Order: sequence, then C-alpha cells, then structure tokens
Amino acid sequence: MKRRNWFLIILFGAAALLLAFPLKNIVRAVLIKPALYLLWGIKLIYHTIPQFWLWAILLFVILLIMLSPLFEIGRFLPRRKRRVKEPLGPIGTLAETVDKSSSGIYFKWVIANRMSKIMRDWLAYREHTVKRWHARDITKLGWSSSKPIKTYLDVGLNGSFADY
Repeated sequence: MKRRNWFLIILFGAAALLLAFPLKNIVRAVLIKPALYLLWGIKLIYHTIPQFWLWAILLFVILLIMLSPLFEIGRFLPRRKRRVKEPLGPIGTLAETVDKSSSGIYFKWVIANRMSKIMRDWLAYREHTVKRWHARDITKLGWSSSKPIKTYLDVGLNGSFADY
C-alpha cells in the first residue's frame, strides 16, 4: 500500500477511537437496542410456531426447488428490457482507438492501419483507380512523402502490429 493509504487508515482509526467513547450511549440507543429487539422478536416468533409447520414449510420449499426446472416460473414475471448499447460509428471507434493508443502497440498500429487505408482510398479516388485493393504501395498511386511518413503508412497498410 502507498504511504498515503496507511496515513488515511491510521487517521480514520484514531478518529473512530476518539468518537467511540463519547458516542457509545447514542450508538447503543440507536443501533444496538433496536437490532436486539428485532432478533428477540424473530426468536419469539420462531418458538411460537409448532415444529410440524416449520418442517412442512421447509419440505414445501425443497419441493418447489426440485420442481422449478419443470415449470417456467419466470414467464409470469415481467421481464426487464436490456438496454443495448448503440454501436459506435467510424469516428467514434477512431476516437476510442486514439484514447487506447497509449496502452499498447496494437492500438498504435490500428491507427496507422486506418490512416494508411484512408490515404490509399483517397489516392485511388484522385487517380481514378477502380481497384484500390491492388494498391499495396502508396507511392505507386503517385504520392511521395518523407521517409518516416512513408514507413509509417507502409507498416500500417502492409504490415502487422508485430512489425510496428
């Protein structure tokens, strides 16, 4: 644990000890006595019910548990509708990927992959190339750039995240 956590635990423990003695009569009157009266009442009801009826109720519950797979008890109960999370659009998924990019190489490669596909599609559209999936090299589509950008987009388009 961090030092801060230990300090907070010791601080709250000391505060509880300091407040325990002045507030013991209030805690006894508000919490302990009502809880004991409740337990006493439950015990009194338990002792007034004949033993036969307790066993009968127990056997009835066991019988219900055993027969429950045979009957669809849940069909009479109203079912809750699950809220289905709406799927994210392309911008939402890209934003989510950018958020996750600091957590590993895979998400960095996914961003490179999406950016290189966008660049490839844009260049194919600009050059009026119908078969854009054949364009594995962006420089063949008439685009030149600096070496780091070309390497980044090439790994995103042709490589895997292990190469990144």
